[in-house]
Amino acid sequence: SSQAGTNCLSNLRDLRTHTVPYAVPASMLRSHVFLWVVAASGAAMQACIAAQPERTCSTPQQQSCEADVDYDETAAMQFKAHPKVLSIDPPPVVMREQRMLASSYSVSVNGVPAAIFTQPCQGDNMPGEHPCGTQTNNFISHTLAASGAPVRVEVTSSLWTSELGDDVNIRPSHLRDIGVVSDIEVLGTSEGKTIAFNISKPCQVSVEIGDEDLLFPDEDAYYKFAALFLFINPPVSAMPHQPPSVTTDSCTSNEVGRSCAIAYTDDSCANLTVDANQDLVFRHAGGDGFTSYTWGDGCGDDPKKIVLLEGGRVYLDDNVIVYARILSTDLSTGVYGYGVVSNQFMQGHKMIETGKNVISLEGPTSEVFGPVVLDSTYRNVQLGAQGKCSYSKLLSWNMETDCVNMLSSGGRIDNNFFKANDDCLKAYQADTVYTGNVIWHQDVGRVIMYSWGNIEEAVDINGSVIFKDTYIIHDQLGFRRATTLPTTNVAVGLQAGMIYYSSLINAQHSPSNHIGTKESPVYIEGLHLESRVGSILLITNGYESLDGKASWMWNDDSCTGPVFLHINGLNMRYLTGEAAPSVVGGCDLDSSVPGMLNSDCLCTTARNCSASDCHVGITIENVIPPLSSDVPTLRDTLVVGDSAVVSWK
Repeated sequence: SSQAGTNCLSNLRDLRTHTVPYAVPASMLRSHVFLWVVAASGAAMQACIAAQPERTCSTPQQQSCEADVDYDETAAMQFKAHPKVLSIDPPPVVMREQRMLASSYSVSVNGVPAAIFTQPCQGDNMPGEHPCGTQTNNFISHTLAASGAPVRVEVTSSLWTSELGDDVNIRPSHLRDIGVVSDIEVLGTSEGKTIAFNISKPCQVSVEIGDEDLLFPDEDAYYKFAALFLFINPPVSAMPHQPPSVTTDSCTSNEVGRSCAIAYTDDSCANLTVDANQDLVFRHAGGDGFTSYTWGDGCGDDPKKIVLLEGGRVYLDDNVIVYARILSTDLSTGVYGYGVVSNQFMQGHKMIETGKNVISLEGPTSEVFGPVVLDSTYRNVQLGAQGKCSYSKLLSWNMETDCVNMLSSGGRIDNNFFKANDDCLKAYQADTVYTGNVIWHQDVGRVIMYSWGNIEEAVDINGSVIFKDTYIIHDQLGFRRATTLPTTNVAVGLQAGMIYYSSLINAQHSPSNHIGTKESPVYIEGLHLESRVGSILLITNGYESLDGKASWMWNDDSCTGPVFLHINGLNMRYLTGEAAPSVVGGCDLDSSVPGMLNSDCLCTTARNCSASDCHVGITIENVIPPLSSDVPTLRDTLVVGDSAVVSWK
């Protein structure tokens, strides 16, 4: 009953220094399903259980489904997205992460159970186009020992039934080919399915138990899917800057000339400043669950800000959750460690002024190494000149949550895992290198983005912009067809119809900067595709807001610069389908396409342009075709338009 539930919650608040810091809104105490598990120290252990109505799911992999009862769907969604977290007094307490949708997986590493974090979908996405659904991200984070010895991982999925098939995919599949993932075996199928396998090096993998075409029979299945990610981190000794030494109530930096402080929480949402050359340590309180750091009531749409002065650093212990943003405009700041930085309390509300980027280190030579970044509502991570982002994991649902934004040149973005929801690897700055990144592409934005027609992002780039060993493990547009506008110019009809189509590689180019040169093209080496994809490549050059779309595309009454791209190594071995064509094309000098708005080529003799200014040149070599002959290659689906040359080697 509502009164019984209230009494139970009251008892939990009395045990606040021993228990999970979660509470349930009173509106949930009517007919909703929830199981409350409290992780207590000592003998304190309580559980609050509400009555569970009969529920029927249409598919086994669906984590949540409608009950055959009348209940408040809005309240249920609000709680699922954002359980209220109680403020805690220092020192922080251990919590065992449990949500209304508890994880449907169990994971152990070398026989030791791993704590699983469940991230329900929340966001301001347009429901008709980019639905949240009932999808969740479930993940564990494990740090390898200094010896670098392989680990044995055991995974049980309670969602699996024989109807989902016997296949197991551990993606990127390339890791199996090179032996990083090995010795996969099925241990049991009596209660779900249990598998085991070895992992020999730091990596991030998606574990999918069941046949791909049964887990993902259509696009809608992605919005009901419970994903499981394993984040296997490098040893602590591999961190660029070693964590401070910590005692019961103090810490000491391991570098000369630096101070150190232990982090605590209070009721204030005011900024927390990390002094110049200071280390701030968020330590785990012990036990096998998570330790959370929450200020006030979570600070809502204006999250707590941790502001780093020059040389300031934040260190996150494993399985620590910090509900805040970490910001700096000063030199050489950093975030290190494998804990979680979360903006969950924003509940998906897009507040650009108060919630832009969960981590933003704008000063030169700053660094992000290792954290899990959750629930950004606008952008994710931002770095200044020569910034670095390594072994980080970004998981967000909202549109416009671009992965990493570089403010200047010299960036190095390597060995990260991205499941964000807009442009991910952005080639907007010279001398930027992306290496070894894994991407689960959702339904907004592009994986590799060269231009979206914005003047503020129009920088001349060349072969110093490199994407090496990029692994695209899913594309949620793998079932979505392209729109073609009727015109005698087939390529332009596709380019106009697909302006908003989130291809994997994209340039919608109208400013006068050049994207690569003939002598020094922008460079992609080792692009690995698997599962289904939508469109692989969409390059449009020389038009201002073609067909009146993308009205922000900028033209300074000058000639558009050319686009030159070199792809060396396209691995399509594990590709299972393509939903849309790929298109590349510029426009001919002084040309126009009849009957289409803004289809006049920006390159004209009146502007003293040459025929090569609106050109697109693509070189593609070393393509590994799909295993299945039923799946087309890029060459089969590529449409080449005006003023474009594609060379195959």
